[in-house]
Amino acid sequence: MRPRALVVVANGEKCLQFLEVAKPLLEIYAHGVKADVVTYTEPHPRATHRFLDKFYLADALSQYERIWYVDSDTLINPQAPNIFDVIPEKYFGATVVGHLSTIHDNSWKKMVAGLGEIPGFTEKHVFNGGSMLISQDHREIFSFDGSDIKFAIEKVGHFAEQALINYRVRRMGIPFHDLGPQWNATCRTVVPQKRFTSYLLHYVSGGKNKTAFRKGTRLEQMKRDAQILRSNGIIAAGRRRVPCTNRLLDKVDWFLDKLAAMQR
Repeated sequence: MRPRALVVVANGEKCLQFLEVAKPLLEIYAHGVKADVVTYTEPHPRATHRFLDKFYLADALSQYERIWYVDSDTLINPQAPNIFDVIPEKYFGATVVGHLSTIHDNSWKKMVAGLGEIPGFTEKHVFNGGSMLISQDHREIFSFDGSDIKFAIEKVGHFAEQALINYRVRRMGIPFHDLGPQWNATCRTVVPQKRFTSYLLHYVSGGKNKTAFRKGTRLEQMKRDAQILRSNGIIAAGRRRVPCTNRLLDKVDWFLDKLAAMQR
């Protein structure tokens, strides 16, 4: 049994493109915290639905004592502290977003309507599953056993996988630690211009007619921001330390990208 790993599940062409951009920063961070990098890029052999590919985490926990799972559309800030030191090993760590956005409300309400309420927990306590710190004690969360899987697939729809993981964590009474927005910064949880002060940047869609943090596709944004995070130059340092400059510089980056594309 090895001590720790950073784990990504990337199934599908778009996710593989995200992973290609994210992996250099994954490897830099993993080296610093003495962790392996583990990627799963094929459908899980037991998965009856694509969202169940995340249940590869049970396989990872058969080999590692603790893992930090991150979605493929994320970038780790090399300046981030060691997340394995942030919370005790018995705790499940993730970022609660239910009080910041209503986007997950419907999926949680469908889960509890069909499977039963969990006292003390509402849609306001839903966490985002794109960044999770998990240990051996939590392997059962990702078990393929249970009728709740069939219910989530057939009745919940969008965000079914996240609703299922949330429901299982709360139903099992697993000790939970809210990692806070810095460990899963999205366009819904942080001001886009301040994203470089966060430890994990998550390029989720901002919803109808919106992008993740600025203009451009999610992949284009990731490529540009990955360059900034990997750089030790004065401009990159300024973008991390002086967030007010990012609104203008984001527009400049977008213009230069479009200009370069026109010249090709």
